[in-house]
Amino acid sequence: MKKRNFENGGVERWARKVGPCLVVAIIVRGVLSGAAPGEASMGAHGSDLSAAEIAASARQVAGGDALLAVTSLRREGAVDLSSPMFGELSGTWTVLSNPGTKGYQLADFGQGATATGWNGARGWEESMMGLRDLAPAEVAINRVNWDVHLLAALEREGKLGALRRAADAEIDGQVHYVLEVAPEGALSADVGTRVFVHPESFQVTRIQMTLLIPEMGSTAVVHDYSNYVAVEIPGSGSVRLPQRIEQSIENVFDLTIVLAETEVNGAVDEQRFEPPGA
Repeated sequence: MKKRNFENGGVERWARKVGPCLVVAIIVRGVLSGAAPGEASMGAHGSDLSAAEIAASARQVAGGDALLAVTSLRREGAVDLSSPMFGELSGTWTVLSNPGTKGYQLADFGQGATATGWNGARGWEESMMGLRDLAPAEVAINRVNWDVHLLAALEREGKLGALRRAADAEIDGQVHYVLEVAPEGALSADVGTRVFVHPESFQVTRIQMTLLIPEMGSTAVVHDYSNYVAVEIPGSGSVRLPQRIEQSIENVFDLTIVLAETEVNGAVDEQRFEPPGA
């Protein structure tokens, strides 16, 4: 996990005010766009592949039509948080979803938990700060997180054709293809998306974000994906899912999620998607 320098007093005041669990919750509230730490724009395309060709290859590697055969998804694992304010914290991470229609996520560090959900009509979040409704843009971002793959989320909306090729970018010495979602294809009017695809494996290795926080302005966020494994979908082949997810908010914290359990198309407790008290 990459350590970030902690130098911004405004970041410190904000993070200490909201606490570690709420800081984690804010990860999923960002607007996906902008440049990310550790990434250098190459200023030009490294090949003649079109956005559609790159997306088609990435979709096939991820599972092809099997991506849309996933009707429910449960993933559980461990989460470690490293922060100059909160030190080292460990806890559990749970995601439950009916991809494209409903979703639920729980981050629990023992000293407080944050739950986020969407029942198809209402998005909500419950933390130590209480219960609140999610804005449409927040729901859209969470829908990407809850789906089996970003391209599957776009495909369900009929928006794969809105992908555009951006300048290649180098991440840790490796040039990557970069795809952007054009405004007409965004899952929300307030959400832009940049996706980094490895040019040899065609796996999605990064999604980059810019978080809009009143105390800080635009703050870069990075989601890195690795340790992909094949998960069988009975009667439909398999999909490849990352077992390790690293999320960083520069100058605030680094979060590492290592997923140990994955279940697809199992029984789902629909009540988990409803806001508490509903």
